[in-house]
Order: sequence, then structure tokens, then C-alpha cells
Amino acid sequence: METRSIVRMKIFTFKDVLRFATIPLIADTIFVYFGVNAAKDFQQTALLVVVGLTFWLPYITVLKTRRDWIKSVAFVTKQGIPIIKNEFDVKQEDVEMIIDETVKAWDEVLKKNSLEVISTLFVEFKPFPVHHWRDPKKALAGMLIGKKAVVGYKPNLNSTALSHELGHEIHYDHIGYYDAEVCHAFMKEHKLR
Repeated sequence: METRSIVRMKIFTFKDVLRFATIPLIADTIFVYFGVNAAKDFQQTALLVVVGLTFWLPYITVLKTRRDWIKSVAFVTKQGIPIIKNEFDVKQEDVEMIIDETVKAWDEVLKKNSLEVISTLFVEFKPFPVHHWRDPKKALAGMLIGKKAVVGYKPNLNSTALSHELGHEIHYDHIGYYDAEVCHAFMKEHKLR
């Protein structure tokens, strides 16, 4: 089963080539034309080359950032969720079991496929407790930042906030906006983790 997360794991994608390489290719074509036909001396030619290469910096930065991120991924679960374990003893089978249990519980409550919702996430384990970037004094078991679930590591993964953070994303899909209090009340009402 190929999910959106696995697709994100590619360094080169056709859409990125169109998005990032089209402008540098057009610019370089113009610069080559002027370099061959209009440049009078070495300085003009060198300036055209430098400016032409500068157009490639954003694309090269994207590729390097993506390559570094992919290198940090320890494994991709059978559900298609990339896991960054940061040297913690996180076993793929344990993570997959928690994801399966979470999806099953939420599917029973919502009567829909929750796996599709969380397949856009990736999970990163960090030292417990996790500190929120806006309020470093606030200690949390985990948090959801965009499509990244940050989970405070504990040796017993069942006692981490992994299931809870996946639930936040599923709940977001269910109601259309993030609201921790509403989500927590919903989880409590339906006995979800």
C-alpha cells in the first residue's frame, strides 16, 4: 500500500522539477544567449554565470533539506508513516501495533477510515517531556505541530502520547479545525486515548 507519506520520501519529484527548476532553466537559457551573443568581456560573462547559478540555490536547498530529512527517518511503518526515532529504542512492530489499535478505535467511533487521515503525518520521538516551542516551560507528553507528531519517548511505547497525537489529527479531520479542549472532551466521551 503506497500512501502519501511514502510518496513524500522521494528526493526528486516531477512536480518539484516543474516548480523549482523551470525558472532557473529559463533564466540560464537567457543568460547563455546573452553570454554567447552580447557579453563583451570576461567580467560580463562571469556575472551572467554567477547570476544564472544563483537561480538554482532554492532548488538545491530544497533537495539538501529533503535528503537530510530522509536520512533522519529510521523506518516507515506498514501504514506509511515515517518515524524519526532519534537514537531511542523504538521498534517498528510496537509503533505499528499502536497505530493499528488507534485506527481501529477511531474507526469504530467515526465509522470511517482514519488511516488515510494519519498517513500524511510523520512522527518524531524526543526526550520526555517534550517542550512546546512557544512556551519552553510547558512540559508535554507530546504535541502535534502541523503534520509532525512529536512524542516524548518512554521505554513502554504504550505509555507515550503516540496514540493521543494521532487522535488529534483524526479529530481535526473529523471537525475541520484544531481544538485541543474539544478533542480531549471527544476522546474522554468515547474512551479514546
